[in-house]
Amino acid sequence: MTKKRKKAVEIATFTKTLIQTRAFRVNSKDSLAYNDALTDDRLRKMTLDEMAGHELRGCAKGALFIGHLLMFNDTKLPPPGEFEPVFEAPRKDFGRKTADLIEAAFEGDVHDKNYYHQATKGDKAKLRRAYGFRILYRDPVTRMEEILDNVIRNKGKFVP
Repeated sequence: MTKKRKKAVEIATFTKTLIQTRAFRVNSKDSLAYNDALTDDRLRKMTLDEMAGHELRGCAKGALFIGHLLMFNDTKLPPPGEFEPVFEAPRKDFGRKTADLIEAAFEGDVHDKNYYHQATKGDKAKLRRAYGFRILYRDPVTRMEEILDNVIRNKGKFVP
């Protein structure tokens, strides 16, 4: 397994723990949202139980971003409403196509279909399988856990 894929497995495993302990709440409404009083330093010092009280929430990439932020000291919480850093960390950790495919599996086809079409290089069957996660797993927590299990099982790659 390459270093990059090993890192992706580690982040996926840790992110799953964040979700299972309710330290991070996945949803389709927010890329990343948190209490304005939350800072990088405070977040890094918190226990998972303390994090649960801060309504840290977001989409698949938001969850992976927080997993990255807490494991590595090379990024910071972006100001509320600034999404680019939230999208870039997972793309670096998992690769752009994998990160975008994870997001497609989490969100389903509710967003720009052309965006996800690019992530799969036009592989319509792969994209349909990714969209199927939203149909198969209606609950966002279960859906994200299944996506992360898939990444862990496939050694750092998401295979819908």
